[in-house]
Amino acid sequence: MKRILYVHYQKNASEGSIVHVTRFSHAFRTLCQAAGIDFQVIAPPTVFIPPGEERPRLGGRLRRILGKYYLRELKVILQQIRKAWQERALLKAWQPDIVLTRYDAETLSIHWAGRSLGLPVVTEFNGKDRGELAGTYLDHKQIPLLNRLFSNCNALKWSAGAMAVSDDIADDMRACNPQNKPVIVNHNGVDLAEFDPQLDCSALRQSLDIPAGAVVVGYIGSFIIWHAPDRLFRAFASLLDQGVDAYLLLVGRKLPETAAMIDAAGPRVAARVRHAGFVPHAHIPQHLALMDIAVLPKTQAYCSPLKLFEYMAMAKACLVPATSTIASILDHDREGLLFDPESEADFTADLLRLASDRELRQRLGHAARQRVEAEYTWDHNAERVMQLLINAQSWHANNQ
Repeated sequence: MKRILYVHYQKNASEGSIVHVTRFSHAFRTLCQAAGIDFQVIAPPTVFIPPGEERPRLGGRLRRILGKYYLRELKVILQQIRKAWQERALLKAWQPDIVLTRYDAETLSIHWAGRSLGLPVVTEFNGKDRGELAGTYLDHKQIPLLNRLFSNCNALKWSAGAMAVSDDIADDMRACNPQNKPVIVNHNGVDLAEFDPQLDCSALRQSLDIPAGAVVVGYIGSFIIWHAPDRLFRAFASLLDQGVDAYLLLVGRKLPETAAMIDAAGPRVAARVRHAGFVPHAHIPQHLALMDIAVLPKTQAYCSPLKLFEYMAMAKACLVPATSTIASILDHDREGLLFDPESEADFTADLLRLASDRELRQRLGHAARQRVEAEYTWDHNAERVMQLLINAQSWHANNQ
């Protein structure tokens, strides 16, 4: 391979997916330069949409209403056809040997463009089929035919190989892969230079009015229902009931729903909650440095949470659900504590255990950092992708 093209469609600088594509691109470019490979990225211009402003104004609301009656579906397919022609011209001009793309539930245009020119496309899958996201990220009426068209399995049919961010997604790929295309699991990663456990957070501690001796329980991310923020508030209240001198640090966009949950927890809990709101990614390490315990109350089984690798890189004691994906990333009672995802009692008990045992927190955090150093940097991520591209190009050459 002499030329590799990476095509993605991420553009909102306030979302975690931008962190993924930019950090991966940097690591992969370094790897390509060492191998004498020309690597280029094609992506939309990055824009910063302030958290909370994604909610549409009048024109946006009208489009959303109309979208519920299939008009959005028609727009999507027309846009994909138009974009395929544009990307075909781009591929003809640049002439890559292989294309790498991040699939976003309904972005098949680059696959169609590649197929028309006989170019192999390798696809990264970070989520389930769009039909399974109805009522969450995709709140509109869906045409079943388009759900089949844009399914992960159909995207794999247009690909010469694939990587999935978790085994849960990869297993679906393998189940619909009769041609035995190369499929790997490639979790998220972290930049160790950005996440230094020795980072000084004293100024932030002072600004948030958190006493030096208090145990800080922290969470970074969104407060949507599948992250069970209410579970976190109840467990934190139990810590206070047990007499633990603790504070709860929340890092994520401030929404009315979150404020309502804090108020519902009562004044005693609210007095010890510090909600930092949305924090640019460059400032995340400082907030993590302030935490003694980093938690993830709940997540979808197929998710490989970016925040988990950042927790681990900062040598934090992690309290996370024992999904199959997370259990493959860190070992229970060695690099973190894993609780039954369906058991709030287990989550609460483990939180108390960590809050009461400083030596345990230090042991787990140290081991978590070592695990990340050994397996989960963006450099590791890039190396796995390079090998996948080599295998996919070989598969393509043998199956044209």
